[in-house]
Amino acid sequence: MRKSFLLILLFSSVFINVHAQDPSKVALIIAISKYPAASGWGELSSNNDVKLIKDALMRQGFKEQNITVLTDKQATLVGMTNAIDKDLIEKVKPGDIAVLHFSGHGQQIEDDNGDEGDGLDESIIPYDANIEYHPGPDKHFRDDLLGKKLAETRMKLGANGNLLVVIDACHSGTMTRGVGKTRGTNQVYASPAFKTKTGMARTISDDSYGIINETKGMAPMACFFASSPSEQNEEAVLPDGSGAGSLSLAFSRALSKADKNTSYRALFDNIKVEMSSLVSRQTPMAEGELDNTLFGGKALGKPKYYTITKDDKAKTLSIPVGKIYGVFEGTTLKLFKPDTRDTANASPIARATITDAGEYSSEIKLDKTITDDELKTAWVYMDAVNYGDLGVKIKTNIADEGLKKKMEGVFSKIKQATIDNDAADLFLQSGSSIYSADSIYLVNAGEMVIWSAPKGMEEQKMFENISMKIGDYARSKYLRNLALTNPVYKVSFEFVPLKCVSDCGTHNARYMDNKIRTKSDASGNIFFKDGDRFRLNIINNSDQKRLYYTVLDIQPDNVVNVLIPGTKDAPEDFFISQQDTIRLDKIFVIGPPYGIDVLKIIASEAPLDLRYIFESRGAQTRGAPKGPFENILQGTYNAEGTHTRGPKQVAIQPDAVNIITVPYHIIKNE
Repeated sequence: MRKSFLLILLFSSVFINVHAQDPSKVALIIAISKYPAASGWGELSSNNDVKLIKDALMRQGFKEQNITVLTDKQATLVGMTNAIDKDLIEKVKPGDIAVLHFSGHGQQIEDDNGDEGDGLDESIIPYDANIEYHPGPDKHFRDDLLGKKLAETRMKLGANGNLLVVIDACHSGTMTRGVGKTRGTNQVYASPAFKTKTGMARTISDDSYGIINETKGMAPMACFFASSPSEQNEEAVLPDGSGAGSLSLAFSRALSKADKNTSYRALFDNIKVEMSSLVSRQTPMAEGELDNTLFGGKALGKPKYYTITKDDKAKTLSIPVGKIYGVFEGTTLKLFKPDTRDTANASPIARATITDAGEYSSEIKLDKTITDDELKTAWVYMDAVNYGDLGVKIKTNIADEGLKKKMEGVFSKIKQATIDNDAADLFLQSGSSIYSADSIYLVNAGEMVIWSAPKGMEEQKMFENISMKIGDYARSKYLRNLALTNPVYKVSFEFVPLKCVSDCGTHNARYMDNKIRTKSDASGNIFFKDGDRFRLNIINNSDQKRLYYTVLDIQPDNVVNVLIPGTKDAPEDFFISQQDTIRLDKIFVIGPPYGIDVLKIIASEAPLDLRYIFESRGAQTRGAPKGPFENILQGTYNAEGTHTRGPKQVAIQPDAVNIITVPYHIIKNE
């Protein structure tokens, strides 16, 4: 009897330890695309978000049976409430990891319990909620209810659990003339009596949804929101031209780069980088315990290798990585025997090239025939990665058929440009309420003018001017997204805002260091005003004896500047020793254009000189250094010009350099 009792204790202990080491990962995805026509809500692309989020979570170890998806008619107020109760609160156990994702509309609504100082609740919009006020009970999913359900989930998860909430909606974004789909409305859902009482005042709160309540024993929670309260939430365009939530797409890409050491703050920083290129006038927000480790340290990280799937019927070979994760046609691969980890000192059994990159998987072609057994067991490693092409899709919003035909003739000569009236990067405008009928304008989705010219400009001159601007746009977009990682080159930087202390406004002005928090909001978004000044600290946390660094600045108007080394500097002078921090005394002054600017620091074993490439617009220069990163920048200029072979980009080894990217906002000094 005693032996049996001891065995029971032993097996119970083993079970408890295994359970503690392997928490379940549970997710609920709610996505509403097609609201009823009578509701007044516009159609969205939330259905595409489901695939993005589900795929990203499964790559992080979430099992498909533990991911519940609620769409359209299923996602009524009752349906959403029941799903949170059944598929989150009831399903999770103490110590588990949970994710709640919502894609749809949002709206401010008249407060129903007097707990809001501005008299308005925030809400996400179920399938059966109306945009216009109707007397009687509403069907909005209010912040009070959401906060209550999240608190119940956190209590069930316990102090050792983890909850992540992602809201790809906007409850109060200011509607503008955006060219794509937007989520949310500036229309308040309120009774006539309330509107009369408040004068229809619309209040923008800084608290997003106000859904975080702290009680002892609750699981830590982090929340990501698609935009600040005063902004609209624009949809992004997927590589195949279809739409998707900008936060959903950015989150899925950022999550693919996360590992067990990634914090929620680091994940959010990567989301900001992704969104800076997807939606140029949108500021994602974050709340909660952002310095905690993602999923309690249980994030899996990006796969070091892939395995091949063979489709005998279609006679194709594929690997599970594609455009969503920044891999395009032309990427080269190496196949090794299973369990090969030191690829530098091993010979590949074959090589391959990605011939057709899909959204989530890519078809490959081998350079030689290998056996089926070798094919099934091979470990596939990236060799040189093509991170995207430099093509630009353009939509023509011009009523004048003669002018439209002329412009289509101009674009037909530009290698990088294609006309696509369904899914475009840039938009050709003329003669609308905000664009002069005497001129032509090329604008981005944020309505920033990329190029303009009089209608009567000679066609050849127009071609020369606009092809250069399209090249600049494509190059800046490519460089904003370029993320090369070498874990050995741990070089980063930090902004140091400067505060004037004497002789301000003169050439003799003196400055002192200030804290970055003086230029940041609660989510860590950095805002500099016109006229602000900053310098940089360069930090080397690696064990590499010496690393060189280059700093690039990508402006909102697509101009790329090499900040370091400067015009008269020698690139070999900009190095940093292991475990060192360098204070740079050079002062940078903030100025227009306004919008989202991006700073990139590139760490490498050898000094880089990228200045000649940008100054000469990619012209071949005798004696200029030609490392892999210089080659890839050279390739961004080779894509310009008239049609030859198309705007494809060169490939590069993923660990050739290490790039750290930080976006920041430049705003008017008002």
